[in-house]
Amino acid sequence: MTTQSPTELAAHLGRGLLSFPVTHFNADLEVDEAAYRENIEWLGQYDA
Repeated sequence: MTTQSPTELAAHLGRGLLSFPVTHFNADLEVDEAAYRENIEWLGQYDA
């Protein structure tokens, strides 16, 4: 749970990148864990 007010949270979100990881699937519709991990690593390079 956040200790920020809605106004503080909105200001914080407005200063950065808000992203959601994409779940990657292969041709057999199974989760492509390697691609998912690569995407998380790429998103993690950005400061919050």
